Amino acid sequence: MAKCLHSSPALPNVSASLYDTVLAPIILQEWSGVISFMLNNKASGLSKIFYEMLKHLSSDALNFSLLLANKCLSRGDIPADWCRDAIQMKFYNP
Repeated sequence: MAKCLHSSPALPNVSASLYDTVLAPIILQEWSGVISFMLNNKASGLSKIFYEMLKHLSSDALNFSLLLANKCLSRGDIPADWCRDAIQMKFYNP
């Protein structure tokens, strides 16, 4: 699996501590909040998971998805496709 976080070299003039808050573990309240604010009727992307599906997760599935996201962050093992999708969304969906 391609890794996104380590795909580009570190910038020499940027302190690594800048990333501390970005890579800090996500809490359930934050995770739930982000999911609840996702817009409906949007394309699913490569994952084929629609936002509406995420909004209807059971509490167990929501906790598991949070565990998965935090594990990806802590290991620095974010699938390259996720990063590519996030970059595309930033440029094509302002």
